[in-house]
Amino acid sequence: MGTRDEVLVRCPTLNLNSPFIFICCQPGSEAILKEELARNYPRLRFAFSRPGFITFKDFEGSPLSPDFQLRSVFARSYGVSLGNVDASDPVPEIITAAEEISRSFENSLLRLHVWERSEFVPGEEPPGYISGVVARELESRLRIQAPQIFYPGLEAKVEELVLDVIVLETKEKPKVFLGFHRHQREHDPWPGGEIPVELPTSAPSRAFLKLEQAIRWGRLPLAAGDTAVELGSAPGGASYSLLLRGLEVWGIDPGAMSPVVWTDPRCEKRFHHVKKAFSDLNEKDLPSSAQWVVLDINGPARVSLPYVEQLLLRYKPELMGAVLTFKLNDPKHSRHIPEWITRLSELGLRQVRARQLPSNKREICVIGLTGRGILRLQSRS
Repeated sequence: MGTRDEVLVRCPTLNLNSPFIFICCQPGSEAILKEELARNYPRLRFAFSRPGFITFKDFEGSPLSPDFQLRSVFARSYGVSLGNVDASDPVPEIITAAEEISRSFENSLLRLHVWERSEFVPGEEPPGYISGVVARELESRLRIQAPQIFYPGLEAKVEELVLDVIVLETKEKPKVFLGFHRHQREHDPWPGGEIPVELPTSAPSRAFLKLEQAIRWGRLPLAAGDTAVELGSAPGGASYSLLLRGLEVWGIDPGAMSPVVWTDPRCEKRFHHVKKAFSDLNEKDLPSSAQWVVLDINGPARVSLPYVEQLLLRYKPELMGAVLTFKLNDPKHSRHIPEWITRLSELGLRQVRARQLPSNKREICVIGLTGRGILRLQSRS
């Protein structure tokens, strides 16, 4: 990987009419992302990359608008690319760039997002690895030196302009990259597309993170008293998340569950373990009604989708929605994502979306709501 057509920032002569777009993704997903964009955006050409970070250029050189919306499963964060900050101390140049962006858009305040590109697949970080130290220090300096430019806080609101400050390298001299975008609902509101969820020490597995991030990303209207049927529940990370939210959970998995799903007093004996493979189930093993179907099994979508279909049809009258994790053990399977979405839509799910969440490894999350689920979501707005 290397540099081609990379734009360097030379403040104060910043060119906001950039034909480049930056995209942050999970390390290891770069090739899948390039293939996805080649299908959906043939005008874009690869320009520059590092693990977890790629830029593309409009091959006709047309400037990209900060309102540009990218349809992508694997893009975690994106915006108009302004290039590297070429200085030993990046703070003065970043502030100059922020001032110029603000002036160009009617002296708007900017939402400041500073983050470090992901270096490792989630859950595969080396012992003692700590991320975000350089980004936090840089953000603090920017806010202290230019408080008049930036909104307080991190969460972007719709229509706000966001200044994206990406730390590409943290060793020796930090290497910083700049971009900006106008926040819309299709963007995640947090720096780098991260969804801030803490993994409790009591959680049985990282599946807790995956489900919590899916709920927040999709604004899923779960409610205490709902029933969820989970395929692939062991050892219980996702089940634990649902139980803490007040749901009744039926976990289908021949594997052992963590005792916490029974012993944590907040779970109130609402977990039911069906210690069987799905293929061995009978009618009596399942609840008579359910509002949510959850899936996270170690198998390709061609294996798990038929099980999901059976549950969606069984619970169609009461169903609110589904949260499904599909493995991508073979990157070529990503080409079938549109087929999976179509298939789920034909089964009654609406607003079906796919995303590689920050906590996903070699997998994606697919969510969908039924008409009932959409009505509940709207009632909460």
